Amino acid sequence: MNVQAFTNVPLHHRNYFGVKGNNKCNRWLVGAQNGDITIFNEQGVIEARSLKHGISGIDYCPQKELIAWHAEGKMVVQTVGGHTIFERRGGYETVYFSGGTDFLWTIETENPDMALVSVLKVDTGATVASLEIVDEYDASAFSLHPGANNNHLVLYMAAGQDGQSTFFLSLENDTLTLSNLEEKDTHYAVFNPSKTSYILGGDDKLNVYGYPACNLTSTIGCNNDFGIVDDYGFVMDDLVAMAGEKSPCLLNIKTHQIQELVIPGHEPKPISFYYPALNSYDELTTDIEGLDVFGNFLIFHCRNHQHISSDRNAVLIIESKTLFTGKP
Repeated sequence: MNVQAFTNVPLHHRNYFGVKGNNKCNRWLVGAQNGDITIFNEQGVIEARSLKHGISGIDYCPQKELIAWHAEGKMVVQTVGGHTIFERRGGYETVYFSGGTDFLWTIETENPDMALVSVLKVDTGATVASLEIVDEYDASAFSLHPGANNNHLVLYMAAGQDGQSTFFLSLENDTLTLSNLEEKDTHYAVFNPSKTSYILGGDDKLNVYGYPACNLTSTIGCNNDFGIVDDYGFVMDDLVAMAGEKSPCLLNIKTHQIQELVIPGHEPKPISFYYPALNSYDELTTDIEGLDVFGNFLIFHCRNHQHISSDRNAVLIIESKTLFTGKP
């Protein structure tokens, strides 16, 4: 499938942390480790500036124009304009604004075998609930992702070759509970738009589960058509967009049919075209490194080394309806 309509948003910095935002507001943020950030929408860049501080993680609440970031020893919540709402000391691993905008979820990892999950009020920093969890692999990396609703998140615990685990994290009556998903060593769980199912993907298969029963409903084998898949997200209840080693594609989880997405200027080419230093490989690839899906928008991350440094990073925004109409 040839993509006819998309927006190319050039970045003056690397998109290190992925695209931040939610499905409720069509404004998003990308950031780099040196503190450079860019806020953009489907038309292009809204604002680009520096936080004037190196960061190790960031999230963005577009409805309230708030940014939460953390660096060694502290976590800060501030307005996009730079006014600090509150600041906390600690060994923060991740921060996440829930789509309801009232809460900021955080994970601290002071000890290699334990992690502390907290839910904070975004306006005061007051703690609503907290829960200690055991790190199954010691010194894991933790991340939080959208779940079934604003008070239900996906918690991902990853330790490279040692293993990965996915959990459901729920807030009810100011109490946090954690549910462990049995399947291990996968990508984190991704829900479909109607929240009736989710997928867990590994190197050799994608498993589809019903929700809330969490029952396995189908398995899709990952053959050479996929390559290594880095990111995926639902476009519709039965249609998944995927990005990774090969061209981005659409996968119908009912029929198992795959459609390659060919984006002008980012077509599959020999690896050395996009990455000249890797001139001993002749496989085909693209410069698309990742994908985030927000409602009707697919946002691909691009990075290649054939251009000058000011033009090597970009995000590509595709409204899902244009994949089928060819028109914005």
